[in-house]
Amino acid sequence: ENGAEDFITGNIKSSGTVLDSKPFAEIAGDFLINEDTFTLKHLRLGDSLLLKGKYRFSDPVFLDLSLEINKIDLSELFLSQQCPAVGKINGKVAVSGPLDNLKTVASISADKGKLGDMDYETINVNLYGNGPILNLTDSRITRQEGHIKLEGQIDARNILSDKPGEGLKFVCGEDVFLWKGWDVAKTLRSNKLELGKDIGEDNQFRVTFKGYLNDEESWEG
Repeated sequence: ENGAEDFITGNIKSSGTVLDSKPFAEIAGDFLINEDTFTLKHLRLGDSLLLKGKYRFSDPVFLDLSLEINKIDLSELFLSQQCPAVGKINGKVAVSGPLDNLKTVASISADKGKLGDMDYETINVNLYGNGPILNLTDSRITRQEGHIKLEGQIDARNILSDKPGEGLKFVCGEDVFLWKGWDVAKTLRSNKLELGKDIGEDNQFRVTFKGYLNDEESWEG
């Protein structure tokens, strides 16, 4: 009436949720629907995820979503038992544009954990792209021995599959590389070389060998 726009509001809320016989994070959210737009004011999954955004039904159909990630177990993104993962991730993901050409920008980080047999201090991943194919930029895994750059492309459609990292390239920095399961590190501005490897069922022991290069060219070659 009086020119007021018609709309519908609602909320979503769960309580006592159980998944696989275990308590699961509760969902809470608010939304609004008007003539041609669905607005998700917020949708929370426990304290771990916050989703907001809009979806326009009328042509041109348009989506604008943002996702905030807070301390989610890395293992939930790596479903393959061949690559167990330990750690907590934080980050932001923004998706916007027409459905046939969505633009994605994401920044994700993790502190101190493990990917397969590899320990890490930090992981920083920055992604961008149009459509499902996302490019990595300024991304790396930092370890005590040095850093490993992450390059290449990933398919967003594979993130929840058993091969979420397919398309990634690992490029070792000048101070560290991997060789047959061994960490090989060189002390900066020194000819000191160190080989290390975790052993045992739970990698509770670490074997280390130290040596020296004859010259810098031996490392570079």
